Amino acid sequence: MATDITPAPPLADAAAAPPDAAPSPETRALAQRHDGITPDRQRVFLEALAATGSVAEAARQAGASRQAFYACRNRDAGRDFGTAWDHALSLATEQLCDVAYERALYGVEEPVFYHGEQIGTRRRYNDRLLMMLLRVRGGVDYATLSEQRAWMGVTVTPAPSFERRVRRLGGRRRTRGG
Repeated sequence: MATDITPAPPLADAAAAPPDAAPSPETRALAQRHDGITPDRQRVFLEALAATGSVAEAARQAGASRQAFYACRNRDAGRDFGTAWDHALSLATEQLCDVAYERALYGVEEPVFYHGEQIGTRRRYNDRLLMMLLRVRGGVDYATLSEQRAWMGVTVTPAPSFERRVRRLGGRRRTRGG
């Protein structure tokens, strides 16, 4: 028994199209990402990352896994996405710096309790936070001496003892009574 098989029409294939031809809407539809990280999801992810600084939270808001976004970032085709990711983290870091400055300048209000009841509040300031911000943002003026030397490329050798300095001068130390 012979069966006549008619071949199916070929699928629209991006490889079959000439290289200089613009992809058709059908080809674009076939070429959609298989991981679900669409441009809209990328946009939601990047906006959430800039707002929160948290990859996990941004991925949750975009409706995909952290791993999917990391994979998208690490692909050659994801270079623009990776650059935008870095920029979003920079924006989030700037917001953290703003919060740190407010805490350093204005302190944090804390409740005060006595015998289990809140009787008031106090404002607590963090001098270490203030000094760190001055060192980071104030540059050389507020840096420690070792940081200043490192920035200037200065190698520090230990200071010679008083005895060694005197010997270098070629003189002798006078002793009392003699």
